[in-house]
Amino acid sequence: MSQVHENTKDKINPVALYQNTDAITKRILTESKTVAVVGASDKPHRDSYEIVGFLLEHGYTVIPVNPNVAAKNKKATIHGQKVYASLKEIPFPIDMVDVFRNSRYAGAVVDEAIEIRAKNVWLQEGVIDHQAALRATKAGLKVVMDVCPYHELPRLLGNRKRPQSQQQPNHFSSKKKSKRPKQG
Repeated sequence: MSQVHENTKDKINPVALYQNTDAITKRILTESKTVAVVGASDKPHRDSYEIVGFLLEHGYTVIPVNPNVAAKNKKATIHGQKVYASLKEIPFPIDMVDVFRNSRYAGAVVDEAIEIRAKNVWLQEGVIDHQAALRATKAGLKVVMDVCPYHELPRLLGNRKRPQSQQQPNHFSSKKKSKRPKQG
């Protein structure tokens, strides 16, 4: 089980406030079917663009969330998936919110994930907010932090794709084939 520790009178090393576990990470990856990627980029060289494609290749329904891209074009897509300006605009339930934002903005995204009743929050590599992780776990969400599905999915589940019977139907009309992300 994920461990989240509240500050006590004694100073706690901030790195020790939240620790991922393989059991929770694996559970999030296997139970999640619909993933909102907050901070998804429409630029092919960006990691968030690559992760949208990677998750699609592995059978997840992926909803890109980026207010700037959505504001430029109401019909904008990333990997053929409609882009939303916020989590609140998505008209169906979200299993996992994958946060590709700077750590200083992660707390607001986590709060929105709690508000929309997402089941899980995934803070990408380098995205660290212990207080947000604490709020999410207190609200009943499972959380992983400072890791990437590109590494964790093959490590914990093998490189297999989700069986067709477990794949969520695509909520949108077109699905662009994506290229495989570079490792590293």
